[in-house]
Amino acid sequence: MKKSLVFIFLLSLIQPIYSEQHAFMNKTILDSLDNLSPILYSYLQDSSFTSLTTSLYHLLGDPNRSLTLLLPDLTALNASLQSDLLGLSSIEANNALSLFLLDGLFHSDDFSVHRQLYSTFHYQSSTNHTTTLSIGPFISSDYQITANDFQIYSGLTKAKIMTKDIQCKNGVIHIIDHFLHPSDSPLNTISAIAETEYMEGLLKSLNVSDIISGTNKTILAPTNEAWERANGTQMPFGTLVHHLKYLTLDGLYSTQGLLSLLAATDPASAKVTTDYQQLSVSLQIVRDTSAYCSLVLNNKSSIVQADILTTSGIIHLIDFVLSPDDSSFTNTNTTTSIITSHDEGELEDTTTSARRDTDRPSSRITGSGSNSSISSLTKLCSMIITALILFF
Repeated sequence: MKKSLVFIFLLSLIQPIYSEQHAFMNKTILDSLDNLSPILYSYLQDSSFTSLTTSLYHLLGDPNRSLTLLLPDLTALNASLQSDLLGLSSIEANNALSLFLLDGLFHSDDFSVHRQLYSTFHYQSSTNHTTTLSIGPFISSDYQITANDFQIYSGLTKAKIMTKDIQCKNGVIHIIDHFLHPSDSPLNTISAIAETEYMEGLLKSLNVSDIISGTNKTILAPTNEAWERANGTQMPFGTLVHHLKYLTLDGLYSTQGLLSLLAATDPASAKVTTDYQQLSVSLQIVRDTSAYCSLVLNNKSSIVQADILTTSGIIHLIDFVLSPDDSSFTNTNTTTSIITSHDEGELEDTTTSARRDTDRPSSRITGSGSNSSISSLTKLCSMIITALILFF
């Protein structure tokens, strides 16, 4: 009797995992939404959507496609409906929802090593290109990377993947916890952030917004308080231009990219090149006496809000206006320590790619893609079956 109960218990461990990973394998993503998100399924069934030849309705229902859907959970979807984010024309609403559809098959293992840019079906009229999302490992406030948690960046919005790898006939579904908004140009993004109103005024009044508008740039945007302390409006025009160029890093540097650079080099020489005469900004992770960690630049400025994705790069908000005169700083702070991943030890050495392309565009994966979910299930089943054989 006891053996039978143990057998039933072990089988009960397998069943939910098997059901979650395989329940929709014979259904398209569209048909799977009837169970996973009835509200969205009903929304897409509306004739205003089905009549659009390029609508999500047709994409998600095409069995010959290889797609990845980032499905907002019920709370996120309801919030978007209540705030009228989808109360648009059918064409606009279809484009808004297209932001959640990746062009290719991507399992969670594809997000686990490097933060990368992934193409979506969302169209940006301002750039005449499709929008990209940045997806990679989740980084906590104390700069720890967790191997199995993933976060998506899009403009001013972020979302975590809550349920991974729901396999369908024509792709995979990941359920996320927030509704995403598309990224915008660097200037429009700065204009939309209350904490960078001062910088917006400087850029527009002096007509120097082109300094921050280059492709593949990381902008270090001082907050209003930082500019006020630096008396930004009283700076000579040439000095201000030099400061703005120095605050523009040459390359895409997400937080993970900066941490990878720190882990791959001597902490005393971890630097990134700016657009001002190729001068550099030094990086340090500093832990204070209360164990609070901060990512510090030139031993003067901390990043206070990170990883704001734009159509041409990334913005980090900082609390001090860095000057080209600071570039001679050498890190000799003995309280500095490098923070690495709990699960993987030191971060992977990405020195070669970190300079220009930390958030690397992903290569499209089609066909079977990553078999991480099936592999994990197989391993678990094997362990349980082995336990049953040993037990009986």
